[in-house]
Amino acid sequence: MINEELSTNENSSLNQDSPRGPRLIRPAPEYLLSYYQACQETWGQTHDPYILHDPALFHQWKETIFDDYRRHEKGEDLPEGHVPSATFWAVEGNQVIGAVNIRLELNDFLRTYGGQIGCFVRLSYRGRGYFKRILPLALQTARQLGIEGEIPICCLASNTPSRRGLLCGDYRRRDRIEVEYNGQKQEVCRFFF
Repeated sequence: MINEELSTNENSSLNQDSPRGPRLIRPAPEYLLSYYQACQETWGQTHDPYILHDPALFHQWKETIFDDYRRHEKGEDLPEGHVPSATFWAVEGNQVIGAVNIRLELNDFLRTYGGQIGCFVRLSYRGRGYFKRILPLALQTARQLGIEGEIPICCLASNTPSRRGLLCGDYRRRDRIEVEYNGQKQEVCRFFF
């Protein structure tokens, strides 16, 4: 399921948009402080905190984050309802500007609400086109991980920035559905790449 080259070469850049643009990397200790700062800045500004770590608990997760990522990719010690996933940090220069979580399997929830790829862009980098540059890198990385066929990426219809970014992508088809999440009806836009 996971390309051996990707799993053994964890600290190298997987892809580059350009020498000056963002790139996706496996999470690495030299970027931990920048990731922590991104979490501080962005915590509470995203609808799903799974891809972020609570900055107030840094003293706990700083010791386990890299092992947790590896175990979750192997499908070990997953939170209930979660599937194996690979997490990458979007970096530019020495700054973590976001993160991408690629789900290696899909369940019913992910097919209708969460999608195959989750992404956040650091708050101070939003509104500058970073999501549009990270999206193709995430799709390329998903293919490198062996994901075939359509890749669904979802966002709430009310999440205008994400919806606009996905509309700029090279999607094959899209739809809009209503789902119940946390006891509330939500309108979800699904894009299939």
